[in-house]
Amino acid sequence: MTVLRARKVSCSLTSKGFRRDDRDHRYFNLYVDEVQQGIWTKVSHASRGELTEFHIHAMADQLKLTKREFLDLANCPLKYEGYLKILVAQGIKFKE
Repeated sequence: MTVLRARKVSCSLTSKGFRRDDRDHRYFNLYVDEVQQGIWTKVSHASRGELTEFHIHAMADQLKLTKREFLDLANCPLKYEGYLKILVAQGIKFKE
């Protein structure tokens, strides 16, 4: 079973074009060229510092990634530019 540290994922996302918005949960919105793209994920305050398989699958779906791609995004082999290429390959168009 895969478990990730929520803090590490939060730091990874903010270094890859996501901006954090703290509300009832910690939301991360993707920005490209200073424009919010409508792609987001969240980390629950109730996660107790760990993201379980359930959280990982949910976040991967929200970010339009496979589980493996999400793990690469979270653990840093997948960079911002690579993530954007994956989205473009899926036919996602960025707002201007």
